[in-house]
Amino acid sequence: MLIYRHKLGASISVFRMTTQATGVTLRIRRLADGFWFNRITERFVATIPILDEAQYNYEFSPTPDGAVSRVFIIELPGNAERYIFSYSDGVREIHDVGEVNVTANNPMCLIFGTVITASGAPVADAKVEVLLNRTGFFTNVNGFLGRGSTVITDEAGYFEVPVVQGLNVTISIPAIGFSTRGIVPPIASLELGRVALIGGRCSGS
Repeated sequence: MLIYRHKLGASISVFRMTTQATGVTLRIRRLADGFWFNRITERFVATIPILDEAQYNYEFSPTPDGAVSRVFIIELPGNAERYIFSYSDGVREIHDVGEVNVTANNPMCLIFGTVITASGAPVADAKVEVLLNRTGFFTNVNGFLGRGSTVITDEAGYFEVPVVQGLNVTISIPAIGFSTRGIVPPIASLELGRVALIGGRCSGS
């Protein structure tokens, strides 16, 4: 994924060349909270209203001859932020505006633990799934990763997965029927099973 850096207050020129019959659509999302940018009001909102979808789209028409179809000059709010530019053809770009400190803007909590059976035997190669319940993204220092993360336990049943503090997540371990849901706490690390997620609830063994 490409990362572009811009000075605070600078305009961002965006253009695409596409031969797709349907063209290409761009949408902009703020990485810190997952909110979408409305190009008409120039504000960010949590969800895109179905009736107002066009206000969140930058449309690039198909160009059979390979020429640039359109150039958009985008001016984002004057705060140091990291944004995800998502195109309908699957291309994604990271745009840093101002001096963005990814670690400071997105403090991480390392969730770790050991998966065992009822008799205490370690469970190797078990899937540990972390899924977002609301808006936001899983991130690392390289930027956008997705709306969920899956890791596999090692031979000792151990796993660890970094998650942004404050996200509302569900953590599941299907092999032992375990599931917990809640807010990732504002701490550097969390051992699953010993300390609960904030406002969390567990089911299973």
